[in-house]
Amino acid sequence: MSKLLWIPLLAAALLAGAQDPPALNERPAEMLKLDKLVGSWSGDGHWFAPGGEDRSWKGESKGAWSLRGRYLELKTTVTSANGTSENSAMISWDRARQRYHAVLFFSNDSTPRMVAGEMEGNKLVLSGPAADEGSHLILTFTMESETKYTLLVQLAREEGDPIRVAEGSYTKKKEGS
Repeated sequence: MSKLLWIPLLAAALLAGAQDPPALNERPAEMLKLDKLVGSWSGDGHWFAPGGEDRSWKGESKGAWSLRGRYLELKTTVTSANGTSENSAMISWDRARQRYHAVLFFSNDSTPRMVAGEMEGNKLVLSGPAADEGSHLILTFTMESETKYTLLVQLAREEGDPIRVAEGSYTKKKEGS
């Protein structure tokens, strides 16, 4: 074969390799289940400190698709008597493991947390190692409706039932507000 014929073949191979396979360009159906979290939200709830002390909080949250729709990014600001904290989560679908994965970032902790889990009916349940050695963080987002979700944060140890750390309810803001 002539050397000149190899040039278009090589160029075609490079162009084909530079494009994502079609399946990667499509948002998995599992991620579409999280579409309800997209938008701006306001919420309130309670922290439950050891010893039973209950602290109120108010929060603002914004969910948006990120990185070509492969990740759902949730940014939250929570204000309580203890001050204000900012949190961010990047949620994705792992096709190989058939699970949701998320990386959680907290303004009051320099260590990101990795959690994974499944959609159980209208609940997204994610869990992974917590900051405390030997404990597990459990986050449960319950999609109550198109305009409301609840969040339950729990810590679990190897023995005993999970301990409720925080819970709250978020309501979707009307566009433009």
